[in-house]
Amino acid sequence: MRGHQLSIIAEASTPGSTGYNQKLSERRLKHVVKVLLKEGFAKEDLHPQIAIGEQDGKPDAAGRRVTIKLVK
Repeated sequence: MRGHQLSIIAEASTPGSTGYNQKLSERRLKHVVKVLLKEGFAKEDLHPQIAIGEQDGKPDAAGRRVTIKLVK
């Protein structure tokens, strides 16, 4: 997938405060971007990068994730 634009969205589950969950999703996002850069992806291809905290309202492991999609 190198050379293609990727969309990265980081989430957090609902337990915990809104502020904490937002920071948690931001840390998840930074970690994934760091790994992708280390693997050879160009920084300009990793866009948009969004940390949404608990906005999707998932209370379990389904909310603790980072979604990476190929942007066409």
